[in-house]
Amino acid sequence: NMDILEKWYAVIKSNDLNDLNDLLADDVVFYSPVVYTQQKGKEITKLYLKTQKNLYFVKLFQEINQIIYLACLG
Repeated sequence: NMDILEKWYAVIKSNDLNDLNDLLADDVVFYSPVVYTQQKGKEITKLYLKTQKNLYFVKLFQEINQIIYLACLG
């Protein structure tokens, strides 16, 4: 859904992760590159994403999302 992709892109671009509630499913599963186990649920996923927002992996998300966003426009 392009609307969801645009919202995700806006959240990452702004570095304001307060809108994650609207984007994450209640039963989301986050695969942590640090813990190596599934982290299940919206709250733990938000915690990981908020904790990581100032680290290298936000830049990676920005680059990946830019590629996806541009691909969807084309």
